[in-house]
Amino acid sequence: MRGPENWYGRDHLWAARLEAAAARHYGDALTKAVTNTDLTYCNTALDVVGRDSPARVTVKFLRYGGEWSYGLAPGDFPKVYTAPAPSPHRYPDGSLCLFYPLDPPWRRWRSTDGLDTLFGLVADHLFAEDYWHATGATHGGHWILDEAPHGVTQRSAR
Repeated sequence: MRGPENWYGRDHLWAARLEAAAARHYGDALTKAVTNTDLTYCNTALDVVGRDSPARVTVKFLRYGGEWSYGLAPGDFPKVYTAPAPSPHRYPDGSLCLFYPLDPPWRRWRSTDGLDTLFGLVADHLFAEDYWHATGATHGGHWILDEAPHGVTQRSAR
């Protein structure tokens, strides 16, 4: 097993590329914490269309990936958390399901896209959740973004 200094979350060049645009955009509202097991960013100023106040978003990059990473590199499949809310597009742990992990790379977020782009996806997702709630939620609510199949099978996840 490699030492904690050898994981991508402690790679200053990788992190600098990931966070550069987001750091310029959000300034002091964006904070970062690194441990031996995860790299976590917290953004307290994410504007979401239709909301009176900004959303607080936590993005967690796990050193070894997660239960639902479907074979993607851990740096390309962060866990994204915000205020709990019922949604057809959240994982059982409450993290947002922002893209279909088995899509080709051009259809999903990757770390080379940067954290600012990820925050844009989060803002769109939260707007779609708000719209889904406003139009009936589990009683016929309408999801306004593209949807991918749910319930990826174990075989297709390999």
